Amino acid sequence: MNRFLSLAIVEFLFIALAGGQVDQWRVASGTARYIPAALDIYRSNPDTLYAIGDSGTKRSTNRGERWDSIHGPRTDIGAIRVDPYDSKIIYASAFGRRLESNDVLMTTDGGTNWRDLFAGSIYPVAVIEIDPANYKTAYVGVGPSEIVRSTDRGNTWTFLNYPPAGVYLTSLAIDRSNDSVLYAGYVNGIFKSLDGGNTWQQLCLGFQIQGRTRIALNPINTQTIFVAIYSNSDTVPGGVYKSTDAGLRWSEQNTGLTSNLDKLIYSLSINPKDTNELFLSTGNRANSLARSTDAGAHWSYYTKGLPSSSVVTSVAIDTMHGRLYAGVSTFPTDSSGIYVLDRGPLFVDEQLRDQPAGFILRQNYPNPFNPTTMIEFYLPEQSVVTLKVYNTLCQEVASVFDKQVMDDGTQQVEFNALNLPSGVYSYRIVAQGIADKEKGTSGQQFIYVRKMLLLK
Repeated sequence: MNRFLSLAIVEFLFIALAGGQVDQWRVASGTARYIPAALDIYRSNPDTLYAIGDSGTKRSTNRGERWDSIHGPRTDIGAIRVDPYDSKIIYASAFGRRLESNDVLMTTDGGTNWRDLFAGSIYPVAVIEIDPANYKTAYVGVGPSEIVRSTDRGNTWTFLNYPPAGVYLTSLAIDRSNDSVLYAGYVNGIFKSLDGGNTWQQLCLGFQIQGRTRIALNPINTQTIFVAIYSNSDTVPGGVYKSTDAGLRWSEQNTGLTSNLDKLIYSLSINPKDTNELFLSTGNRANSLARSTDAGAHWSYYTKGLPSSSVVTSVAIDTMHGRLYAGVSTFPTDSSGIYVLDRGPLFVDEQLRDQPAGFILRQNYPNPFNPTTMIEFYLPEQSVVTLKVYNTLCQEVASVFDKQVMDDGTQQVEFNALNLPSGVYSYRIVAQGIADKEKGTSGQQFIYVRKMLLLK
């Protein structure tokens, strides 16, 4: 290897490990002049993404390289969520038929037909969240302050007892380790429920909140909470705040956010595979996206390749392919669109990178757990599946499946370790594909092992 190449590799690694931006953002095909209000990635196959924006709804099926318009709502203030296991089920919040409100819609056929769920009465409330521990449960916001929940993939809905003191709902977060714990952000405060939304308590950040809030929970340690508070005044507190004890105490996390415009906050995102990495989009048109690599302690701008005068309306993180997506709005709209950033192999989820093509065994969640946890895997073809759990002595302690025939697609099973002691365990899957010439299946065998931690 010549000296120049060696130095180039060292420089690349230094920049990447130091948190700098190696590559630069580029606009995706089919999105020129499109102003996205929200983006979402299909969890079971991140090649598929959806966006909702000012000129309608768009979909990409090739990792965001090209986006095509599909039938669906249009909005400049909205939200979109795709069911993690069925890409045809999509929830959307779009600017409403009533002035200054948002309507909630749903499709179960990939956007061909939409049905109205709720009509907002006042204020645009763009809030949709799917329970990270139970994909059948979804929450939507209905303006100005109400929270509505479905536990059967949108077939029926129940209005929750929203915080009586809450004014204008702006965000909602669900605890992955205990989905009875909810956090709701309003323009006048952050509220927490321990019983699935029946009762609420207001969290104290040490000052009166006077702007829309964004909430992000650490998916591995849900005691850690980030909130981003919009402020358009020097005299009104705003920016990023962090709690490591589920909301009891808070610390300001604004180091590196040098402009007051950085407090005009639109979105806050945590990388689910590297929870030290966060992204913050703001109304600072010169530097509309900031990134932290140390859990919010310091921020730096992450805008190389973005238009010089822009607002990032939303961010989506693809950990399988090491790719980021940003919805970008500019004025005039010539440079608006969905922007893509390829970050290279250092940013690819190590848990997925080395797996056989097509087969996925995900990390169990929650992890650590007590006493139940979910194990999820994806089969590219119909297979005979064996899933067993072993202790550190490689002794089998549980058999979840034993040569069970399972269809292709995403599978999910709950493992109960009630009768096992605390400790480190391994779960091993053997999936033997069933060869079928008519279906074009190959009959490949997949073997994969992961570790999990039981804490009682």
